[in-house]
Amino acid sequence: MIPMENTTGTPSHEEERVVKRGVRLSLRERELRQVIETVPDILFKVRAKDLAPEFISPAVKKLLGFTPEEMTVDPGLWIRQIHEEDRARVTAAIRSGMEEKDFLAFESRFSHRDGRIRWIDARLTVQRDAAGTPVLLFGSMRDITERKRAEEMIQRLAYHDILTGLPNRTALNVSLTQAMDEAAARGHSLALMIVDLANFRAINDTLGHSNGDLVIIHVAERLKSVLLEQDLLARIGGDEFAVLLPRQGDRRHVRIATRTIQEALRPAFLIEGIPLDVRPVIGVALFPEHGEDANTLLRCADVALFAAKKSHQSHLIYSPDKDTYHPHQLSLMAELRQALSRDELALYYQPQVSFKTGLVTGVEALVRWQHPRHGLLLPDQFISAAEKTGLINTLTAWVVDAAARQDKIWHEQGMPISIAVNLSMRNLQDPVLISSVPDVVQATRIEPRTLMFEVTESVIMEDPLFVKAALQGLRGLGVRFAIDDFGVGYSSLTYLKQLPVDQLKIDKSFIVRFHEPGNAAIVRAIVDLGHDLDLDVAAEGVEDEPTWHALKDLGCDAAQGYYFARPLPVTKFEEWLRISPWGLKK
Repeated sequence: MIPMENTTGTPSHEEERVVKRGVRLSLRERELRQVIETVPDILFKVRAKDLAPEFISPAVKKLLGFTPEEMTVDPGLWIRQIHEEDRARVTAAIRSGMEEKDFLAFESRFSHRDGRIRWIDARLTVQRDAAGTPVLLFGSMRDITERKRAEEMIQRLAYHDILTGLPNRTALNVSLTQAMDEAAARGHSLALMIVDLANFRAINDTLGHSNGDLVIIHVAERLKSVLLEQDLLARIGGDEFAVLLPRQGDRRHVRIATRTIQEALRPAFLIEGIPLDVRPVIGVALFPEHGEDANTLLRCADVALFAAKKSHQSHLIYSPDKDTYHPHQLSLMAELRQALSRDELALYYQPQVSFKTGLVTGVEALVRWQHPRHGLLLPDQFISAAEKTGLINTLTAWVVDAAARQDKIWHEQGMPISIAVNLSMRNLQDPVLISSVPDVVQATRIEPRTLMFEVTESVIMEDPLFVKAALQGLRGLGVRFAIDDFGVGYSSLTYLKQLPVDQLKIDKSFIVRFHEPGNAAIVRAIVDLGHDLDLDVAAEGVEDEPTWHALKDLGCDAAQGYYFARPLPVTKFEEWLRISPWGLKK
């Protein structure tokens, strides 16, 4: 044995080394304790067999509200602080994981002593004995509550509309896909509705976007209050909402739902003391009838909405014949380009008769397509698609040229008939088409006043100032203008009196129902308005003699409709002129 003390009574060298080693260990332990106390993460050591803590660092006090002593005295306390919805998952993951791995990690909610919920990121290292059995778990727990809140906020922004708090288009896509999968599995159908606020732009322009936002919020609240719990309401655009009916895909339920929505929005919204009327227009698509994936169903509902707006209906269910991008329509668009060069297009003419003389004074030129396979196609079957694909300008240029050449022929034959051609907004926006009109007039040497262009009231109200400038540009040429479909486009009288127009054409929806309550009064008001502005007034859709006489009594200037003749090809129209009592001569 080595002596610890020499004969003189002074410490031996070995004794000094032991003392110094103890001092160093004590210093290191104190330094380590100071480091542990300053680390914001919870450091811990727990037994593998029962997950009881043997050591927990002081940071536990701040993160969970308990002292290290409380945690070690009550071995099950830290487990009980795991959120009850996460507890079984976390403990099972630890017990099974440490049998296979040396490193474990999990995220979980923990309850603070005061009841607040904290998100914790935990990482554990497994210490094993010589036989490989887990003995201890060393680890750390870090507070990630703020990160989780940020993630939740990002998630909410990604899937919810900020203004209304409703699900957005992304969330709708997810829910729609899930609902379609479930419906397919159970053999059910579902309906998707897109609700547009037809007059919302006027509200925004008049009262400002902040008040427009208030309207959107109130609309969302009303819609949510009348829908069933299982239905999904989403905001997918500025003034567009989507309604998913996951278990009601038949037409009867759709009619009930559209009526419910219309009734919910019927009462005026009071914004800054001003009552505002909001008019919903609804497009509907059905699963699986109209599409078997979310994108297709959304597109079909959009198509139906567009068709409802164009036809001034409150709602429409999707129909392939209204779909520009239906495979049949796409095929027609490819063939329409060829039809122009193959001489497959023709103009049909519908006469307009003067109330004063009882004779034809003009015609409306309407294009027809003699398709080699599908037979005679009417404008509704290809004009809308031509507008969306940009082919409308080429088509309209052909119509203007063909109408002017026919006008020249008739005048050379002593038949003073004016010809009206329809223009769309795309036509007015095309400088090439507009600049070609003077060339056509010069080439055919027609009297410009015999050429009339018809622009619908709804087109004018899209951009009144632009339309006014476009019409005035052509006005100098001497051609005339008519406002078509008048009475359904909510025209501003301020713009109406400034436009260089010669004629108002009353929308046929008022004429075919002329004898229903209220329609006669509307027609009378339009006639009086037109005359006050020194304009001629024509009625479209006259189908019987009583309506003809009633319109004559109201002072209408001209009429067209099936009562006189349907649109006819040129040879049949010329034959009609010779034999009809409405022809050029009695």
